[in-house]
Amino acid sequence: MHQRLGATILYVTHDQTEAMTMGTPIVVMKDGVVQQVDTPDGIYHRPANTFVATFVGTPAMNLFGEDTLDATGGDADGDSGDTITGVVGSLDGPVRGLGGPAVTLGIRPEEITLMKWGRIPERSLALQATVRPIEPMGHEHIVYLDAGPAQFEVRTGND
Repeated sequence: MHQRLGATILYVTHDQTEAMTMGTPIVVMKDGVVQQVDTPDGIYHRPANTFVATFVGTPAMNLFGEDTLDATGGDADGDSGDTITGVVGSLDGPVRGLGGPAVTLGIRPEEITLMKWGRIPERSLALQATVRPIEPMGHEHIVYLDAGPAQFEVRTGND
């Protein structure tokens, strides 16, 4: 109907999936205040703040503070029971050159690679984590992890 009429339509929903599939621009609001106006792709990949980052996406984006992350490269210890290493990205990307006040890093659950043991790629962000429950979802698994004070989720294939 929107395309046929060529009119601007305002559609309000609390269903993020519905909004992401129907909206051309999407307005994300919190307590009556606009947080971000963008395309579905822009909101998912470049959220304006931590509210938008954790509101859009299932599971929500993981947020890590500097007390959780360790810039590393080397060997992951595979002899620690249910402890695994999550390699969350490269330091050569948007993290490079950050300094000054505390930084919060947001990583989508599908962007984290889990390793039980082996060589961690150089200049990667890695964290040691303990496996909590795993939700088999058929085509994928949602893995829940604890890394010190941080709890986070990883979306993996079902293999």
